[in-house]
Amino acid sequence: MLIPRLCAVAVMAAVLAGCAGQQVRFDGFRDANAPAAQPTYTFAIAPNSDAPNPILDKEVRKRLTDAFAGTGNTVTTAPNAAYVLRYSLGATPPREETTYANRFASAREPDMAYTTADGRVLRHHGLYAQPSMVPETRTVFDHVLNLRLEKTGPAGAAPQVVWIGRAATTASNDDLRATLDALIQASVQHFGQDTGRQLQLTIKPRK
Repeated sequence: MLIPRLCAVAVMAAVLAGCAGQQVRFDGFRDANAPAAQPTYTFAIAPNSDAPNPILDKEVRKRLTDAFAGTGNTVTTAPNAAYVLRYSLGATPPREETTYANRFASAREPDMAYTTADGRVLRHHGLYAQPSMVPETRTVFDHVLNLRLEKTGPAGAAPQVVWIGRAATTASNDDLRATLDALIQASVQHFGQDTGRQLQLTIKPRK
């Protein structure tokens, strides 16, 4: 029958959507007056003294350090590092978001009757699936990871901002740990780059 088949297709689409990955928006900015871009950097990751949750802050630093492993970049704990990476992580206040989804409802066709050549009367009762666009409103949060790479200067001199990255994703709750890996992966993929525009990325879970 048509309706069970349509339901099976809808279920499969939902499963595939869940496996597709996290949608992340990423912007990268380089200062035109900064030193020439390098293929890789050696830098220290500075703790975020303004973080409201110092335990989560330690987890963020660890995940950042782990994510840069194998990329050619080196995270150092040595004092007086030439470059320092600073970061902040947070969620925006909740907001309402309305999307439109295809939904199917059963509907009946008008009953029909016709007479065959041998005089029999046959009746047809029609039932079919009627597609419609249905608005769905949900409460969402934007999770945002900001990164800033600075080149340290002589003692007493202000550091020079070399690069700024911003990764953001929309989630159904304010659990930052659920999307943190995707935000970090997007940032590491485009670390140090001037993207020229906002990138729309699909970040799949790491195995």
